[in-house]
Amino acid sequence: MALPVYPGRASQDTESVPHIEHNLYSSAATREALRRGQLPASFLWENKALRLGVNELGRTHGIDVWLDRRLDPQQEISLRFPAESAPPTLYRALMSIAKLAGAAVGMIENIAYIGPVESVARVQCAAVVLYDRMHRFSGDRSPMAPPLEWADISSYNDILAQIAQGSGWSIAGRLPHDLLHAGRWNSPATLATQLTLLLAGFDMTAEPAGPRALRLVPLGKNTEWQTIYQPSELVGTRLSPTAIQQLQRRFPSARAVQQPSGWHVSGPTDFHLALMTPPPPQLNANASRWQRMRWTFQVKNKPAKVVLDSLSTSIGFDTHWSSTALEKGNQTISFEVANADLDTLLQAFARASGLQVIRQGSVVQIDHRQSQ
Repeated sequence: MALPVYPGRASQDTESVPHIEHNLYSSAATREALRRGQLPASFLWENKALRLGVNELGRTHGIDVWLDRRLDPQQEISLRFPAESAPPTLYRALMSIAKLAGAAVGMIENIAYIGPVESVARVQCAAVVLYDRMHRFSGDRSPMAPPLEWADISSYNDILAQIAQGSGWSIAGRLPHDLLHAGRWNSPATLATQLTLLLAGFDMTAEPAGPRALRLVPLGKNTEWQTIYQPSELVGTRLSPTAIQQLQRRFPSARAVQQPSGWHVSGPTDFHLALMTPPPPQLNANASRWQRMRWTFQVKNKPAKVVLDSLSTSIGFDTHWSSTALEKGNQTISFEVANADLDTLLQAFARASGLQVIRQGSVVQIDHRQSQ
């Protein structure tokens, strides 16, 4: 997984780096999310609202995405993914979207969190620390939470109360008033993850105050944590001296040392995840890249020729318009597709425009459709 590099920070003293006994990121849910993050993704957005776009992308690829409340969910994003220089993975797509939104992305257990650049690593660390402390208070049973779903115009305090009621943990403290659109997380997550994400937008987190009791506290400054992994928990190809040295150039304060008890790893969450993330699957080199790629595209009231010219430039095919087809090129059309291959995308264009569209390799012929 290609991971973002956060602004430089002074290295934290070893004594101040929390030692984690119960690792939030050792779960099967995290491993599945990391695997999904390495799968191919492709889409073309034109002035897509951020919230709508990431929700569609998450549903298409089976991963939940949480937007920090400090981001404008209605800001419009225009993006063709993948670009020629970008690895075509889902996580790289989320990174590109976050960058255009002036934000960063980081995994919190199995949920992709998009938030302010200066907050993401702190929120990731807070989730790890909270999970570890809650696990110690709850004994051997991991504090899991029921699936989370909320109605439109719910407040953050409403969801906080819902989490408390469903989990059986009391939560002392209230949040400033703010409202959310309706939403749900399809992936089961721990109580620590749900609380961390809900509180992150207020620069807050939670800490145990007693058996099955929590209280709200300000979000800490720590971005790094340490733990011990067994070799089977990490990806072998990430553990070579060369691979670790390359990672340490991006995370100068991070360390990964093999000892008899296992791999001692210390650093920001993204360093830990880099050691855990499988490489992208190998694609069949003989298959057409258009057969492998899927596109999500939406257009409203734009001239047909402008739409197809934009698609041809973005995707990389040539168009040949007949003179009779050009007469209809200025008509405005609207349509949308989700997770569609190129031919399905072209068929949707044909239905919306009433034109005949035939693709032969990289050439797309557009003709006037004859009456039946």
